[in-house]
Amino acid sequence: MNYNIAQPFFESATRNPDKLALFADGVTYSFDELLNRVVSVAGWLAGENSPKRVGILGSRSAEACIGILAAAWVGAAYVPISLKQPEMAVAGLLQRSGLDAFIADRTGSQMLTAHVLEEAPAKILAVRTNNAVTTGKPITYFEELPPGEQLHQPVVAGPDAVAYILYTSGSTGIPKGVMLPVKGVQHLLKVMEAIYPLSTEDRVAETTDITFDLTVYNMFATWRAGASLHVIPPRKPWPLQNSFRIIRSLPGCRCPRSAASCTAWDC
Repeated sequence: MNYNIAQPFFESATRNPDKLALFADGVTYSFDELLNRVVSVAGWLAGENSPKRVGILGSRSAEACIGILAAAWVGAAYVPISLKQPEMAVAGLLQRSGLDAFIADRTGSQMLTAHVLEEAPAKILAVRTNNAVTTGKPITYFEELPPGEQLHQPVVAGPDAVAYILYTSGSTGIPKGVMLPVKGVQHLLKVMEAIYPLSTEDRVAETTDITFDLTVYNMFATWRAGASLHVIPPRKPWPLQNSFRIIRSLPGCRCPRSAASCTAWDC
């Protein structure tokens, strides 16, 4: 049995390649389209030596989702790094995490200062931005990745493999990394599946940062069921009526025009 947390996503993509898998940054991705992007990043990650730990500097974005799936795909643990942390904290986490590779989404790429890059591993994948920093380390960009030519399915992982490493806030000192095994993730998904069963017709809203455990359920339970994940962008302030506008803008939403009458059951 393959305990790899990306395996259920792969199986859903194989069964229903044309079904909607992800809606993020105003772009829709079918399971097949998302699979191709994941395989492309996984091929870049694998290279000559497969990584053990992959840092993800990002949050609610397609690149973050792709990076997390790709890290799992090659059998690595993903390490989410909060976009809300200051430069020194991000650099400190990079220094202590023992990362083999580092992936940044568009917002995370804008945080790649000289100091952050100094502590980053040699293998960096980012989104090209206007404020690129000159560094001795080569940076690969999402836009330049070739199609994946290897690893067409997730590597086999045992139950005790590390799925992800979540750092504490560090409010009482230096942040500490907590390693979560894949068997724990699989158990969580099975328990939640019995309470909140999902189908291929369901749409799940992603409203939290990847440094919060709830995203593990949001992402992997959704793709395990063949449902679609809809990433809600972070905004402040966030009046209730904005949530209704976002819901009505989701692909396939059947909500009535009146926000006041919109409910979860309408969708």
